[in-house]
Amino acid sequence: MTKHIKVQVLLVFSLIFFILITGCNKLTNELENIKNQTEDNEKGLGKNQVLRMGFNSMPPQLLPQTARDNVSFDLLNAIFEGLVRLNSNGTVGPGIAKKWEIDETKTVYTFELRDAQWSDGTYVTAYDFKESWLKVLDPKTESQYSYLLFNIKNAQKYNESQGVSSEEVGIDVIDKHTLQVTLEKPSDYFIDLISFVTFFPIKDGDIEQYVDTYFKAPKNIISNGPFKIKKWEKDGNIILEKNHMYWDEKNVVLDNIEITVIEDTNTAVNLYKKGKLDVIEVPSEYINIYKDTQEFGNMITGNTYYLQFNNEDTFFKNKKIRMALALAIDRKSLTENILADGSIPAYGIVPYGINGKYNTHFRNENGNLFDDINDENIDKHTLMKLLDEGLKELNKTKEDLEQHIAYIIGNSDRHKKLGKGLQQMWMDNLDLNVKIESLELSERLKRYDEKRYTFGIAGWGADYNDPETFLNIFITGVGNNDSYWSNSKYDELMNKAANSFGEERFNYMLQAEKLMIEEMPVSPLFFEARNFLQKSYVQRLIRYPVGVDNEYKWVNILTH
Repeated sequence: MTKHIKVQVLLVFSLIFFILITGCNKLTNELENIKNQTEDNEKGLGKNQVLRMGFNSMPPQLLPQTARDNVSFDLLNAIFEGLVRLNSNGTVGPGIAKKWEIDETKTVYTFELRDAQWSDGTYVTAYDFKESWLKVLDPKTESQYSYLLFNIKNAQKYNESQGVSSEEVGIDVIDKHTLQVTLEKPSDYFIDLISFVTFFPIKDGDIEQYVDTYFKAPKNIISNGPFKIKKWEKDGNIILEKNHMYWDEKNVVLDNIEITVIEDTNTAVNLYKKGKLDVIEVPSEYINIYKDTQEFGNMITGNTYYLQFNNEDTFFKNKKIRMALALAIDRKSLTENILADGSIPAYGIVPYGINGKYNTHFRNENGNLFDDINDENIDKHTLMKLLDEGLKELNKTKEDLEQHIAYIIGNSDRHKKLGKGLQQMWMDNLDLNVKIESLELSERLKRYDEKRYTFGIAGWGADYNDPETFLNIFITGVGNNDSYWSNSKYDELMNKAANSFGEERFNYMLQAEKLMIEEMPVSPLFFEARNFLQKSYVQRLIRYPVGVDNEYKWVNILTH
């Protein structure tokens, strides 16, 4: 997701982050108290254990090996489980693996699987994990997240068809309950990494059967998580039901999760007010109405939103044109006056809260990367001169640019508001009329994948708590590099980071982020805030800043 300031502003952000962390800890403590209360007194639980959710779009992809958006991640996390799973406090705990050992070289991980079952009653085995992970790496799968597995021995060589067979990849089945993974080099975050959706298994690793089932009858998908699909309507209604074959079923209280896809925010708010939805995201225009109520909540996420330029496009291969459009944006006004939802300006790609050197925070260490280009003091004359110079280098005119480009956004009210705001800033600061094109998420992702766009909105969320989860996606040829930027110096810095440890590793990543902002293949806009309304009777719905957005496993509904 996209994450998008002079010394005094950084001090404010440091304070904001302290408050956020304090708030998160408070929320975790409250959730643990609720857990204890409901376990001690189950009379408080309602007879109807049904959670009614409002989603703003349909999940465009429901295959763990290829999914790449937060809506799909949320649903997949509800119906599947990997070797490990995030606890309610955000730490990593056992999942299908009940325990694991790491050898003295810190490169060999041995996982012991519990007697967990698929929703059809058959047992989850180490073979399921091996075959599923190899499918991620199989070049024919074209998984845009395949690089997440590259720290596994020979994984990258297999993925890139460098003469290595699947059996030479460091994923070995010792027996049906024991999986052994060998890394190329020690990793400080491998256990955190495998909690991510891409590492979820599907039965027998059989992608073809899974995809066929998904398109014909999604309710027949065999899963191994807390819930399974009961109903799936293409018009926007999805029902999940408790998976009675799940190994930890006793700690799953909900019987059903009813999901209604609602693109219009006014409709969602009205359904919430009428008591037909239990949880919704709150659009900015309603924040002042609800912010002082007990049902309102908010948090800064680990998500960055940014302008994504197609760096192979005729115009946007030119750095000066990219810089002109990027610097014409007043990020403070964008977040305070247009979004008005608690999101904060982004002047780097890695958001606040992501680890840096010595347990500090990467964003604080690298600071405001727009300082060097002085974007806060740049005036209209300078911006227009920059744009004109870029056009002259291409022997093009502003009229050529206007006819060629269109800014792609989503079809939610929030995206439309964002699009109009940016459109006005480009007109005000560049005298440039930019067309806006609104698309649903699945079509937008398809256009990015096929390079059928000039520039658009994009976002990135932290898959795990390390800066490389943001910085890796700009390496040449990486599956999620939808900006199609290629820079040998950047690639070299990230390669050095991948082969370094401790302070040296972070120093390379700090340099890489600075280089990326100097070249502006994408332009950070804001670090996203989430605002939500949640009925008081909904307990233990966990929201994470890293990985999936929501965890439904422990939700329960009190009598109301």
